Amino acid sequence: MVLYDSRKKSLAEAFGDEKGCLKEDSWLTATFQDLKGQFKLYSDDMDFLYNNTEYCVPPEKETPTQVIIRERNGVSADIIVNNETIGKTNKYLTLEPGNYEGTVYANGYISQDIAFTVEDGKTKEYNITLVKKETTETPTEYETPTPVGAKLILTMNTKGGAANLSDIKPGENVWFGWEFKNTGDADWKGKVGVRLYDSAKGEDIFVDDAIETGKVQTIKAGETKYLWAYILIPPDTEVDENTIVYARLTKMV
Repeated sequence: MVLYDSRKKSLAEAFGDEKGCLKEDSWLTATFQDLKGQFKLYSDDMDFLYNNTEYCVPPEKETPTQVIIRERNGVSADIIVNNETIGKTNKYLTLEPGNYEGTVYANGYISQDIAFTVEDGKTKEYNITLVKKETTETPTEYETPTPVGAKLILTMNTKGGAANLSDIKPGENVWFGWEFKNTGDADWKGKVGVRLYDSAKGEDIFVDDAIETGKVQTIKAGETKYLWAYILIPPDTEVDENTIVYARLTKMV
């Protein structure tokens, strides 16, 4: 027969001292009670009582006074009592016995009130489920556009006399080309002339707005294209490295 720990404990409590420890004569007391029919002994009992006089009932483990509040989805949230955080969900808390009321808080979740009790020598468990907050994005505002009309921006592309001063021949008709992009919301329509400026002397050399001779040209909204001027350069015009060429655009209304 195997003598289990529970049987050893029962024998020590029945025939040991007040602390539950076996004595030298524990076996004798047990034999006497067995003979009187007060306690049933087995052969292994007598062997244990006779040969284990040093045995004492092991002290019982104390049950800690604890509480755990489980969040069913595993969210680690603060447990707040009297405006103080006393711990986290899903972890055992050691608290003084008593009744508690608090709030379970986690960023992004709806806070939940909770009441729980801590009992001396007991571990108690409570369960809650936090619900995520519904979030709404901040509205993005767009100002209602107002008409701006045609708006030309000169690109870096040029041709003819606008690209090379050497193409400007006094006494001859010369082509000048500039590339523009219409970034506005309306078409541009007009004529293109030329102004030659001497940057060294700070004065104009020649100006022709081509109002009488120029051809009406159009750049649609969003379009990029060349505008051209075909201008007769006077024979006495002096063009050198100081000459700056300007496009002169006259919008037709």
